[in-house]
Amino acid sequence: MDVNSRRGGPGASSSVGQGVPYSAFGGSPAGQVEGIRRQGWLLPVLLFLLALFLQNAGLYAATSCYIRHADEIEAKVLGNSTGLSSVEESALDDPFCRMLHSSRLAQSIQGLLTPEFWVDVFTSAVVVTWMCWVIHSRDLQLWSRVLFAGSLLACMKGFLAWSTVVPDSSGWEGCKKRLGGDGLLYFREASGFLQALQDISLLTVRSIWSMGRTSDHRVCADTVFSSSTYSASLFGLGLYSAVHSSVNEKVVARRATVLGLAGLILVAVVAADVAQAVGSRAHYSLHAF
Repeated sequence: MDVNSRRGGPGASSSVGQGVPYSAFGGSPAGQVEGIRRQGWLLPVLLFLLALFLQNAGLYAATSCYIRHADEIEAKVLGNSTGLSSVEESALDDPFCRMLHSSRLAQSIQGLLTPEFWVDVFTSAVVVTWMCWVIHSRDLQLWSRVLFAGSLLACMKGFLAWSTVVPDSSGWEGCKKRLGGDGLLYFREASGFLQALQDISLLTVRSIWSMGRTSDHRVCADTVFSSSTYSASLFGLGLYSAVHSSVNEKVVARRATVLGLAGLILVAVVAADVAQAVGSRAHYSLHAF
C-alpha cells in the first residue's frame, strides 16, 4: 500500500469524498436542508412584521386625514352650536352597539374588570397556544399558512384605512379623549418623514402581540374590518387545524368530542372579541363582522 495513502497524504482518499458530499459554499446537503428549513420558519415572520408596519402606516395616515378634516369642519361651523354638535357626534349610527350597551349582560358585568382585559387574556392565550403547539410539532406548513394569511389581512387593512377614511366609531369627541391634547397636537403638526417612520415603527412594536389591538388606542380613523377580530379568527382557525391534525383518527368518539370542545371554545373567544370591539365603540358592527 502506498505510504501516502496510509498516512493521509496527498494520495489518500478523503473521508469527505467517501461519505456525504461536501460543498465549500453551502456545506453538506443536510446542512443546506437545515438552513432552508430555518429560512422557512423565519421568512413568514419577517413578512408578517412588514405587513404590520404597512397596516400601522395606513392607520397613521388615516388618523392624520381624519383630524385635519374634523378641524376644517369645526372651523367652518365655528359659532354655530348645531354644526359643532354634529361634528362632535359624527360617528355613524350603530344599532347593534346600542343593543349591546342596553343588554342585561353589559349591566351585570359593570364593576368587574373591564371586558377588554378578559378578551385580551383569552385571545392572547389562543395566540400563545397556537404558537407553542406549532413549534412543538414543527408544523412548518401551518406556520407559513397562518402568517401569510395574517400578512395579507394586515396589508389589506392598512390599504383600506389609507384609501377610504371612515369617521371614528366613537365620534370626534371620543377621538379627542383617546388621543389627548398632545396627541391631537402631534397629528396637527406636519411631522417629517423620519419622525413619522419612527412613530409607525413604535406602533408596530406595540401591536405585535395582539396584531393591532394596542394601536387602536393611538389612532382614530376606523377601517373596514377589525384587526383584533381578524387576528382572533385567524389564530383560532390555526389552533383548530393544529388540534385536528393531532387527534387520533382511529378513536372516532374521542376525536369528535375533542374537536367539538375546541371549536366551541374558539368560537366563544371570537364572539367575545366581536362583542368587545363593538360594545366599546372601538369598531363599527360592520367592521367586526
